[in-house]
Amino acid sequence: MEQRIDEVREITKGRQSNETQESQILYYMRHNGVITPLDALRLFGCMRLASRVADLRKKGYTIITTPITVQKANGKWTQVAGYSLVEAV
Repeated sequence: MEQRIDEVREITKGRQSNETQESQILYYMRHNGVITPLDALRLFGCMRLASRVADLRKKGYTIITTPITVQKANGKWTQVAGYSLVEAV
């Protein structure tokens, strides 16, 4: 997985536009399934994953949102959005 992320980073090196983040997010979802806001922030510096997902949906991609339960730093549990791409068959 890390090698694939490094490939995306190399391809888009030096560019931080919304379109670049969209391509990184698409690549990640295609190869890893689900992406969360924390994944997007850590991997691509994307602080507004929901906005990028909305942009992708406007471009015709079918993306589903699923609640994912994660543990916070204080030990409590919370739900975050997990986004996954539905590929046409």
